[in-house]
Amino acid sequence: MSKEMAIVLINMKPDAEGIADSLNAIEGVTEVRGLYGIYDIIVFVEAESMSTLKDIINTKIRRLGDINATLTMIVG
Repeated sequence: MSKEMAIVLINMKPDAEGIADSLNAIEGVTEVRGLYGIYDIIVFVEAESMSTLKDIINTKIRRLGDINATLTMIVG
């Protein structure tokens, strides 16, 4: 069975620190990378189901402090 996947772009508040460690600690997050530009971090997420994937993004990633905005792309 294939996993559901998403890419989440994150725009952080100025002077935010430690968010990469918090993201890496979330189950389902497979990779966290820094970016330059409008978005500061790209996060790759995998889960067994679409509902679990949405739960990870909505209740774990988006609720972290120091996040201004996110853009989520579900991988087909």
